Formats: sequence, C-alpha cells, structure tokens
Amino acid sequence: MTPADRLYWPFDVLPLHRQTQAHRAEIDLLKQGFELGFRPYINRRCTEIGFGTNAGRAVLFVSRGRDVYWEPWPSDRDEAHRLGPVFDLPESACISLISLDAVAEFAWGWMAGESLRDSVRGLPAVHRLQPKTLLVV
Repeated sequence: MTPADRLYWPFDVLPLHRQTQAHRAEIDLLKQGFELGFRPYINRRCTEIGFGTNAGRAVLFVSRGRDVYWEPWPSDRDEAHRLGPVFDLPESACISLISLDAVAEFAWGWMAGESLRDSVRGLPAVHRLQPKTLLVV
C-alpha cells in the first residue's frame, strides 16, 4: 500500500439508507479510533483498516473473508510483528481475529503499549488453515 492509497478518517461515507451492517460497523470502528486519538484510515483499493500513532505504533487489519476474519499486522516504529509465535505457531502463520469488536480491542491495547500477548489475550482468533478451531493464549 502506498500513502496515496490511504484515506484518513473523517471522510464522506455512503448515505445511511445505503449502508450495510458491515459498513456501519467499520464506520463505528473508525470513529472510535479517531476519538481515542489514533489516525484511522482505510485502503482505497481493498478491505484494509489501519491505525497509527505519532509514537510509532501502528496496526493494519486485512480482511480475510466476508468482513468476519481480520488479520492484524502490528508494528512498532519500523519493526513488524506477527501473531503466530504468540500461539506457538510459525511466524508465517496467518492468524485472524473474528469480528470488528475483537479488532477494536486488539488495536486499542496494542496502540496503548500492550505486548502482543496481552493485546490478543481472550480474543477470538483462528489460524487460516483451521478456521473452525479457536486459538487461545
């Protein structure tokens, strides 16, 4: 994603009568992140939602299907982190959170300085290759 692909909140959205439940949930997430002082954005080209801070922490969430599975890509300054090792899986494991509520809880914890383990603790997460098996920290 290039900086030109990012559309930062606030921005114009569809009229309420044309919004789906998924649209409203994403808009609520962006509003909440903005109110907390983060820099929420979406990718103009695909379903990605991200948050950043001036302190260097950021997280990008990539939709992995039907707006239910969201893979987090957290970073701290220029260092990227992956969730696989938190669940004793390879670093390359595609771990997704289930629901935008889990996305919000993870994002706010990570952006506030929590560790990856603490940010994901208790949240519904799955491995892409085993989407029916919940992972537990």
